[in-house]
Amino acid sequence: MTQVRALCALLILVGGVGCSQTVTSPAADTDIEAVRVLRPTRPPLVLHFVGDIMAHRPNFNMTGYDRIYADVTGVLATGDLNFANLEFVVDPDRELSSYPTFNVHPDYVEAAMAAGFQVFSLANNHTTDFGAPGVAATYRTALALQQQSPDTVFSGIRTDAGKDFQLELLELHGWKIGFTAITGMLNDWRGRERVQFTFFDHEREAFLEWLATVRPTVDYLIVSYHDGVEYVTRPHRRKQEYMRRMADAGADIVWGHHPHVLQPMERRVVSRQDGQADALIIYSAGNFISSQTWFLAADDYDLPRAYTGDSAIYRVLLSQHGARPRLESVQTVPITHFITEDYAVVVRRMIPLIDSGQLDEHWQTYYERRLERMRPLLFSPDPLHQLTK
Repeated sequence: MTQVRALCALLILVGGVGCSQTVTSPAADTDIEAVRVLRPTRPPLVLHFVGDIMAHRPNFNMTGYDRIYADVTGVLATGDLNFANLEFVVDPDRELSSYPTFNVHPDYVEAAMAAGFQVFSLANNHTTDFGAPGVAATYRTALALQQQSPDTVFSGIRTDAGKDFQLELLELHGWKIGFTAITGMLNDWRGRERVQFTFFDHEREAFLEWLATVRPTVDYLIVSYHDGVEYVTRPHRRKQEYMRRMADAGADIVWGHHPHVLQPMERRVVSRQDGQADALIIYSAGNFISSQTWFLAADDYDLPRAYTGDSAIYRVLLSQHGARPRLESVQTVPITHFITEDYAVVVRRMIPLIDSGQLDEHWQTYYERRLERMRPLLFSPDPLHQLTK
């Protein structure tokens, strides 16, 4: 009975789901109490979304890539699916390199996988940093990593040049979740044929038509979109309109990145075959890990560059509503880039860091000021949105 009450309390807390229990009289030949719990036939889903996993020199030169994620693995462990954007080429036969052309080796990605990420976007402006050979190398590496960990999913690079957009199918708790990743920009157009790239108007329209076509084949549809103006905290009008059109065409979550800073999220009411639903648009999730604030001093908290060290883990709760999942709530866990004593950069949860008592007064002020500036980008009056540790 204690377990039943605990389950009811949990369901009420996270999903507003009511529980009732009926206790029948014990049968004559047993003293076991029969309990019936009324609950959704499928459990809630927890999805986590983060921004760009970058690879500047301090990132890939550090020892122990697992240290990057040590403070957030507990959060990620509570998610059913965790999504991240890989902002580099992955070619083990090419030397490590930073801006303007990024390359890492497979162990850099393996550390993110070990931390709890299973779903990765490969479609971004750095996908073609080394032309077609780099695209092919990243694709081969992704296949090899999938062989090591079959539950890992990569999207954004086509299996063959000229193929249509490709949908990855994630089956979990009886739900069919569709996922695809596209980019609206490339730094080098060599190799673009294998990247899910929508630059021209006819390509953008073709993608919307494709979304409408695949929408009926899944219960929930997620799009990763890499585009926009860098280093601004509000989405450009053209990007905003296109992401809204993706939601209207069938995307239940449109997860954006590229600006390297946080931009607001938006709930959009859309029409589906079974009625109206809430779609979630994250205009930019910022940098999950990078070294763009590596040179900042403790009194630089008001510099525009400081925004590149602010990000969040977006915790999205889906619950059953009829025959499909429904957006129940969105929590944002503020994170920051923290420089260790050996000058490595790691991800730290912002609120516990501020409360830790481990910072000197100057850096205490820095992170307190940064959290103040993050709040408008991470929290809104919408009852779906919650700020958490």
